[in-house]
Amino acid sequence: MTQILIRDIIQSPLAISSGDAEKLYTKLREELKCNNQIELSFDGIDDFISSFLNASIGKLYNKEFDYNFLDQSIEVKGLDTSDMNIFSKVIERAKSYYTNPHHFDEVKNELNNE
Repeated sequence: MTQILIRDIIQSPLAISSGDAEKLYTKLREELKCNNQIELSFDGIDDFISSFLNASIGKLYNKEFDYNFLDQSIEVKGLDTSDMNIFSKVIERAKSYYTNPHHFDEVKNELNNE
């Protein structure tokens, strides 16, 4: 199992920037393409925002990988219950979005036209 410490990847205790999210996404994608099991550690991360999770982890659900493969390959460590709930919601929403992105785009366009 490959351990990925988010803090080591982004060199910060704050997981908030899109650039840092892209660094983590790239690392996760590399490991998954090698069929590696991943322990994703939030140890040393003092704060994160959901858009960081969307851009780094949610983006993995874009159909390049099977959802079951992703769910079984990534083990998350270092989150309290509240943060784990946010993480889980990001994954649920990513699955919903990438299952039917056209629906979400249509709804977004309708809201923008109001």
